[in-house]
Amino acid sequence: MFATIVTEEKKTEFAQNLSKAVRENDAEAAEKAFREYFEQVEQDIVRQAKDFDAANADKVVLANRGLRVLSNAEEKYFKGLIEAAKSVDAVKALTDFSEVLPDTEINAIFEDMQQAHPLLTAVQFTDTAALTKFIFDAAEAQMAVWGELTSAVTEEIEGSVELVPLMLNKLTAFMLLSNDMLDLGPVWVEKYTRTCLAEALAAGAEDGVVNGSGVKGQPIGMKRKIAKGTDVNNETGYPEKTAVKVTDFSPASYGALLAQMAKTEAGKPRSFYKVDLIVNPVDYFKLIMPATTLLTPSGTYAHDLYPFPTNVITSNAVASGKALLGIEKKYFFGIGVGTGKGKIEKSTDFKFLEDVSTYKIKLYGNGRARDDNAFQYLDISEVKPLAYGVLAVTESAESSAASDAEG
Repeated sequence: MFATIVTEEKKTEFAQNLSKAVRENDAEAAEKAFREYFEQVEQDIVRQAKDFDAANADKVVLANRGLRVLSNAEEKYFKGLIEAAKSVDAVKALTDFSEVLPDTEINAIFEDMQQAHPLLTAVQFTDTAALTKFIFDAAEAQMAVWGELTSAVTEEIEGSVELVPLMLNKLTAFMLLSNDMLDLGPVWVEKYTRTCLAEALAAGAEDGVVNGSGVKGQPIGMKRKIAKGTDVNNETGYPEKTAVKVTDFSPASYGALLAQMAKTEAGKPRSFYKVDLIVNPVDYFKLIMPATTLLTPSGTYAHDLYPFPTNVITSNAVASGKALLGIEKKYFFGIGVGTGKGKIEKSTDFKFLEDVSTYKIKLYGNGRARDDNAFQYLDISEVKPLAYGVLAVTESAESSAASDAEG
C-alpha cells in the first residue's frame, strides 16, 4: 500500500486557511492555501509514481495501491486533458477539448468528499447531476385526508413543496498541473485530480453548509435564520440565528434544546432518534470532551456522555466558541455539474509560478435546512467540565426515609 496522500494535519491546515480566507474575502490568502496544499499533493504523488509502474500493473495491484482502474471513457478523458494541457496554446486546446469529466469520475470525487468529511455524510448530500432545480418536501410527513379533494387541501399540499434552484450557486475548485505531473500519465493525473478536487470542493462545500449567506452565489448555512418572513439583506444575506448559551449537557439543559427541534417551524410535532453536534476540532478537545467525559469509580474514563443519542462531527467551518445542533439529514445539499458543464479549464485567476498552470472546474448546487427549527446555533464558549453530582440529604429527610423503611 502507498502512504496516504497528504497528512490529516495538512488537510486540516488547508481547510482552516481556506475557510478563514473565504470569511475574510482575502484572495491572496486563498491563493496561498491552494498553492501550498496542491504542491504537497503533487510531491507525494510524484514520489509514489517513481516507485511504481502503473502502466504495467494489473487491476488488483492498482486497487491495492490506491489507484483507480480507469474505464475507457476515463482514460480517454485524461489522455485528452494531458495532450491539451501540453499544447503550446493550452487555453485554445482546452477550449476545443469538448470532453467533460465522466460521471464515474465525478461520483468518485463525491465519494471521496464524503469519506473524508463526515459533515457531508450527515447532511442530505445529493448528486443532482445535470438538474437545474430540485424539489423537496419542506414539511414533515403529511397526514392523509379522507373525503373530497378540496381546494384547501390542494393548497396545503402545494405549500409543503419547495423548489430549490441549483444553478444560482456556483462552487469553483482550483488545481495546479505542472509538466512533471502531466508526464506521469493518465492514471496518476486522475489520482491527482481526484485528490485535489475532492478536498477543495469539500472545504468549500462545508463552509457553505455551515456559514453560507444565501446570497451572492452561496447556499443558506445551518446557522442562518430561514423562518418565513425573515428579512434578507442583499449584501449580508440571511441573518445569523441568535446563539443559545450552553454551559452544560445535563438532561434538563439538553432536553430544552431538543424540545425546540421536536416541532417544525409550522408547529407540527416530529420525531427523531439521534442528533448531530457540529463543532470546531479545537473546541471539541478543549470544551466538548471535558464536558462529556467522566472518571468512573473503577478508574476508567467514560466519554461522549450525552442524555440523548448524539453524533459529534468536527468541522473547521464552525467558528471557535460556537456549535450547531441539528437533526440528521435535515439539511439538503444538492450539487452537480450542471448542463454541459464539468469541464476543466485553464484559469488566469491565480498566477503562481511560471512552470505551473492553474486549472479550475465549476460545479453548481445549493443548500438549505429543511426548516428553521431543524438546527440550533449554540454558544459553547463557557461550557463547564463534567463532574459528579452530589445530592445533599437533610436530617429530616433521613429520619423520614428510616421511618418508611421500618414501616
